[in-house]
Amino acid sequence: MKKQLLEFSYVVAAFIGKIFSYIYPLRLSAWIDECIQHIYTEQIVHLFKTFGTSSSIQKKATVIGGQYISIGNDVCIMKNAILTAWDRYDAAGQLFSPEISFGDGTVIGEQSHITAINKICFGRNVLSGRCLTVTDNGHGQSDFNSMSIPPRQRPLYSIGPVMIEDNVWLGDKVTVLPGVTIGRNSIIAANAVVTKDVPPYSVVGGNPGRIIKTVSSEEF
Repeated sequence: MKKQLLEFSYVVAAFIGKIFSYIYPLRLSAWIDECIQHIYTEQIVHLFKTFGTSSSIQKKATVIGGQYISIGNDVCIMKNAILTAWDRYDAAGQLFSPEISFGDGTVIGEQSHITAINKICFGRNVLSGRCLTVTDNGHGQSDFNSMSIPPRQRPLYSIGPVMIEDNVWLGDKVTVLPGVTIGRNSIIAANAVVTKDVPPYSVVGGNPGRIIKTVSSEEF
């Protein structure tokens, strides 16, 4: 009896799905989603320092300190991104002058987290996978006195800005830590944690990230 009911439910579901495909086809659904996306971008664009033409931020973004964030032309920040530029940290009584910028043609993947108290700069045509993390700061330094303080109360600390140059490809779940420069035309493999500068035309992987290969024009 249970098996017959289950089979009947499959038939009914398939029938409803077929009818619904005529009433609300995927093409119409995609068009409506695109319209909603344009509306969402227009609602949020005023939060930013600059916002270039043909750029978009997809739904459910978290933006803090947008007045310090510059978006170039043809930039796409995908779903559920978290962009935070902190100009103060009340728990430690600190004030900052943060800066985050995205160069023309850059695409940041879903659920990515970009957070700055100093400076984070993406060059042109940077592409990332999902769940990218880029930070120029941390809660306190790794010394005995700092680590004796509860993490929430430790002063935010930056060892330097993060610079990601043109044409860099960052795979899923890459983490880029403070003070790092990633040279142009480099590839950072999925799950890599970048702790040191990366020369141009490099392939990096692992935790901590290490250079697997450096590409030279002599190879062609």
